[in-house]
Amino acid sequence: MSHKTKIAQCVISAFVLLNLSACSSDTPPEPEPPQVNQAKVFNGPLGQTSSTQVEQFIKNGIYATSIIEVSNDEAVSILASPGENSVTSGDNFSQTNTVEQGVDESDRVKYDGNYMYVAETGTYYLTQPLQPKVRVLKRNQDFTLTPLTSISSSLEFERINGIYLHENKLAVLGTTVNFYFIEDNLSNRISFPAEAKVSISIFDVTNPEQTTESAAIQLDGVVLATRRIENSLYIISTYTPRVENLTLGANTDTDKIDNFSVVSQTPIEQLMPKLYQDGQQRPLNNPEDCYIPTQATSQDGYAQFLNVTKVNLDAPTEIQSTCLTTIASTLYMSPDNLYLAVNVNNQDTLFHKIDLTTLDYSASGSVEGQLGWRGNPLFRMHENDNLLRVVTTDYNQADPLHSLSILQQQGSDLTAIATLPNDTAPEAIGKPGEDIYAVRFIGEKAYVVTFQNIDPLYVINLSDGTRPFIEGELEIPGFSNYIQPLDNGYLLGIGQQVSINILPQVGGGAIIPPQIGGMKISLFDVRDPANPLELSSLVTSNSFTPIEFNYKALSVLNTNGAYQFALPLEEWGNFDSDNTSSDFIMNRNSLMLLETDTTNNAPELSLIHKVTVLPNTDFYFYAGDDRSIIQGDKVYYLRGNQVWLSDWSQDSATLGPY
Repeated sequence: MSHKTKIAQCVISAFVLLNLSACSSDTPPEPEPPQVNQAKVFNGPLGQTSSTQVEQFIKNGIYATSIIEVSNDEAVSILASPGENSVTSGDNFSQTNTVEQGVDESDRVKYDGNYMYVAETGTYYLTQPLQPKVRVLKRNQDFTLTPLTSISSSLEFERINGIYLHENKLAVLGTTVNFYFIEDNLSNRISFPAEAKVSISIFDVTNPEQTTESAAIQLDGVVLATRRIENSLYIISTYTPRVENLTLGANTDTDKIDNFSVVSQTPIEQLMPKLYQDGQQRPLNNPEDCYIPTQATSQDGYAQFLNVTKVNLDAPTEIQSTCLTTIASTLYMSPDNLYLAVNVNNQDTLFHKIDLTTLDYSASGSVEGQLGWRGNPLFRMHENDNLLRVVTTDYNQADPLHSLSILQQQGSDLTAIATLPNDTAPEAIGKPGEDIYAVRFIGEKAYVVTFQNIDPLYVINLSDGTRPFIEGELEIPGFSNYIQPLDNGYLLGIGQQVSINILPQVGGGAIIPPQIGGMKISLFDVRDPANPLELSSLVTSNSFTPIEFNYKALSVLNTNGAYQFALPLEEWGNFDSDNTSSDFIMNRNSLMLLETDTTNNAPELSLIHKVTVLPNTDFYFYAGDDRSIIQGDKVYYLRGNQVWLSDWSQDSATLGPY
């Protein structure tokens, strides 16, 4: 019997991790491993209890994770030792495209009209990673760019997750773990990246030619998502405590008991995430300040902290943080509240609400269905007038069943005060077999795109929060993966075309699966919600735009209802870089420029041209990392780490690269 096992005899008898009994002189019977439940989602509220209960919950979770029986491949990734409404500019230049107006999001380029900040990205061919840096470029009067300097953090990290620009402050966010993840896709699968830290460097760019680092902050963990509201930077991160000397994937009673002993004797202070600033470190949170599920028993646990941290960009020593030990998979942030969402047993979606002013937990509630498999789940949630509107899908039926729910906080509960379909509005959202591809909430309306063989666009009226109903419907070939709101009652839909000749005919034979025909962009007129119209569309065969998957790749400039759009396009076909005939299938990247004027009685969507550049390397750059900035009749095209300049009416970039 190992020394750790002997010690564990004193621990197992009481099972409570913190209430250890003294060993008697008699030799006790061989103990059995404690029974601890694997991590699960509790369909209920969170609460603050005692530091003792929080400690037990965390330690139960760590122990349960250590005894998961996994394959060798999974053991590396799961159990390795540990240590992120579209805004249109009131200025004459486009800014980062976001989910919610007033809630800024990080990106790899920020611009204030005179100075451009570009976070460099690596390529798939680099054997050594680039030193993370942000280039500063100055706009000249003729709109050419002059490179000024490069900004590097005093902190060590492997890649830049994104940057923020607010007045004279530039925030650079990095991670010490070099792996790719889908932003805002939180995971309930425990991972232990080695010594992971979230890094935040804040630079004073009052004089962009001589920037200074005013703050360097690190948090233990991995960034899941970030947001900025005015001068407050919010970091949502996750941290898995490190415990040495565990037998990972323990499957014998002895190893399990030894693991239990090691975990139980580890001081809780060693398990809490730390904040590092100015050469000092302190706990990011205290155990008694953490929220855990109120339904958890003494046998339940979860081995991960989810932290919401707020940093004052103007006074970086002012840092608040709240701690939750709960599973979450998606988040949505309004200007007032943060909502964490998680699927419960593939049946319901549970929401936890956090007040952004105080960072206090406010309420929890659940609705039937999930946030869906297609499209971006961020757009399925929206807060308006203190009501959370949510579109979910029940996949446990023969056909997907789609619902819209409206939740209101009542005490500590998020209570559904209305759903759609309902007794007075029984019409289904979507035809049988159709899934949801896009959702957008705009004011008192919700727009939902469903698709299987043809694309219905539904207009849902939300003017009465207790009585939602489908107000109109439009069926057209193709589908939209992304919906962009426009002024004056118009929408832009971006997705894929479907070949019309294979659509099922009424009374015809077997339904043939539709053929994807290339990228499709549609201009919709929803001024009459009962009769939405597709005014015009553009289709590019054998192509896609990453906006279908990453809305930040879209640039929008709204000048009193006259819109300019820039979107990266990736095509494939028999052509080379000079667009001449080739015997090989090649890819071709460009920046598509479009415009429409919603002040016209009958606006049209017009293709201006496609900006193309000749890369000076053979490296492939994913089009999803392409960005652009529209400023008047000029457009900057960020392709790879190079910035090119083009006139709005010119079909190729003539100046650059910068």
